Amino acid sequence: MTCTDQRSALRHAISLAGRMPRRVVALRRPRWMRGPRLPNPVHAPRLQTERLVLRPHRLSDAPAWFALQSDPRVIEFLPWPLRNRRESLRHLAHRIRHVRLEQNDDFLALGVELDGILIGDVSLHLRDIDPERHAEIGWIIGSRRGMPHGVPIGHRDGARAGRR
Repeated sequence: MTCTDQRSALRHAISLAGRMPRRVVALRRPRWMRGPRLPNPVHAPRLQTERLVLRPHRLSDAPAWFALQSDPRVIEFLPWPLRNRRESLRHLAHRIRHVRLEQNDDFLALGVELDGILIGDVSLHLRDIDPERHAEIGWIIGSRRGMPHGVPIGHRDGARAGRR
C-alpha cells in the first residue's frame, strides 16, 4: 500500500467515524537508516522569475500560511485538515526544516511569493535514489479574488492523486 493509499484509507476511516483526529504523527526512519546519499545534495534554492519568488519558508509567513491552510478550496485535494492558528504555525515550523534533498524520503518545501506575500507552496519529496531517482512534486496556490487554483500531486508512475 502506498503512502497516498494509506492516507486515503485513513481519511475514509475518519469520515466513517465522524471525527477528525487532533494530530496524526508520521513515523520516519532515522537518517542513518535511509540508505545511500546523493553525491551532491540539493539545498533549498531561491528562484526568482519576473513575477514569482520560490524560497525557503520562514516564520514571518505564519499569517499567510494560516490563510492558505484555513481555506477549504485550497486544501480540497490535500490530506491536510483545516487547522487553527496554533496548528498552522506548528505545520509551518515543520516545513521550515525541510531545506535539503540528500537521501530517500527527504523533503524540500519552498514558499511561493508574489509581490512579497506568500501565496503558495511547492514541495519535492525524494522517494528513491537507488538505482534511479524517483520523486513526487506537489504545490498549492492560494485563492486570489475568490478563484481557487489546482492542487496536483504527482506520483512516480505519472498518475495524479487529485486535480482541479
